[in-house]
Amino acid sequence: MARPSVESTAGVLSVDRRVRRWQWRIFGIAWLAYASFYLCRVNLAVALPVIRADLSWDSRTAGLVGSAFLWVYALGQLVNGVLGQRANARWFVGVGMLVSALCNVAFGSASALPLMIILWALNGWVQSMGWGPIIKTIHSWFDPRRRGRIAALFSPCFVLGHLTAWAAGGWLVSRFGWRYAFWLPASVFGGVALVWVVGIRPTPQAAGFAATSERVDPPSVSIAHTLGSLLAQPRLRWAALICILSSMIKDGLTLWAPTMLVDAWQMPVEGAALAASAVPLLGLAGSLLAGWATDRFFRSHEMPGVAGLSLILAAAMAGFLLLPGDKDLWVAVLLLGLSGMAAYGINALLLTSLPLSFGAPAAVAGFLDFSSYVGGGISALVAGQLLARGSWDAVYGYWLAATLLAAFVAVASQRRIAAAMP
Repeated sequence: MARPSVESTAGVLSVDRRVRRWQWRIFGIAWLAYASFYLCRVNLAVALPVIRADLSWDSRTAGLVGSAFLWVYALGQLVNGVLGQRANARWFVGVGMLVSALCNVAFGSASALPLMIILWALNGWVQSMGWGPIIKTIHSWFDPRRRGRIAALFSPCFVLGHLTAWAAGGWLVSRFGWRYAFWLPASVFGGVALVWVVGIRPTPQAAGFAATSERVDPPSVSIAHTLGSLLAQPRLRWAALICILSSMIKDGLTLWAPTMLVDAWQMPVEGAALAASAVPLLGLAGSLLAGWATDRFFRSHEMPGVAGLSLILAAAMAGFLLLPGDKDLWVAVLLLGLSGMAAYGINALLLTSLPLSFGAPAAVAGFLDFSSYVGGGISALVAGQLLARGSWDAVYGYWLAATLLAAFVAVASQRRIAAAMP
């Protein structure tokens, strides 16, 4: 057998090095881009206490604005997931980022409630243009056999993006006013959008490399057909219901935690934003531990872990009910962290681990993510109504009921699955 020449071997090694450099370039830009999405997504939460006072919003109004984003974002996950599969991710994501930045600038400049609802709903739509195409881009550049390692490296961008957005937003609100919590993050996000457009290449072929493997995209089907096929599977119907219930707390805390600390514990906005960061910070630990425990103790079955984490979340909500108002601030922060750990752990099991057990993981993940944000949209409205009529104890009680129901559904689902197994 002829041996390759020194020149040809050196050429292959040179190409390999170039591919690796491009892979890390693509990964770094994608990581930065998705972390930056949070700058113009969760900044409303830290600005909300001051906006309520400045614009004379009641809790119902605040819940309506937050809910508008979540409902539209949920629908966008379905529609833009399909569109993003077909579109050029470089421009699809870039346009979404730039329009989101403009929405934040306009929102920070507005005072009329109808306009602000429309702007924040539009922001929800263009924010949903990010996740699917970014994951598609990473999938195009990396060997799918390394997806576990890549996923582990990519996951921290959610938490660090969230933490940065809350910390920076709280500082801006306390120093310059709530409008700057939308204007300055928008300028940073717009800059990152330009980095994405200039630096990203959605496939190796777009960067001048030959195809390294034969990857066949799934056939294009309608959104209605996709949704119908997913709803026909009982296992996914159970999971979708749990997503709705658990996200009532996860997204409820994302929207209301800083306001809760300001109202119930009289914290300044900047301090409340930092304290509420315990939710995403311990959420990262919950995501990692949930995946490890599921493989280690439950043979990769997600529902036992979901049931256990739901009970932990219920215990945290019961703790808030028992904790006297404006007392024991550090206990409240600890309970927030415990809530984040459990809620994000449930999220990781249902939105990352469970879809990998199906033949069409992207479609399943999009469907469950849609269900998750439906729950968040419901929670924003209900919590706002309860606060307007009662107190934070009413909200804790509502969240407690949702978590207990989620635990019941998880146990019932696991029993059905076990009974169906031969």
